Amino acid sequence: MTASLNPRNMLVAALLAILALVPVYCAFTGNYFLMSLFTRIVILAMAAVSLNLIMGFGGMVSFGHAAYLGIGGYVVGILAKEGLHSGLLQWPLAVLACGLFALGVGALATLAFRAIGCRS
Repeated sequence: MTASLNPRNMLVAALLAILALVPVYCAFTGNYFLMSLFTRIVILAMAAVSLNLIMGFGGMVSFGHAAYLGIGGYVVGILAKEGLHSGLLQWPLAVLACGLFALGVGALATLAFRAIGCRS
């Protein structure tokens, strides 16, 4: 499948190029508020896209979606407060903490479904 060079694709490519240059602009001008703002926008956009994938395309209801985002945020925040500022270490630890929480939630859900007699 080939992508055509239409105005919509050109606009999307131009917007992505501008967004990719935001960190460079912030570094040159010292405008750290703008970088913080765009970082928050990207984080919330990732949360919205993942919820859209789960509910829109998958058709599943997610009651604890925000809990995983919160756990990951707390892990990163606590590690940053303790002096660990490397994203290469924060990210896997946040994923691990969310995975352990999901393991517990999954185990409880499995026990609850078996207790009421559901089989799948």
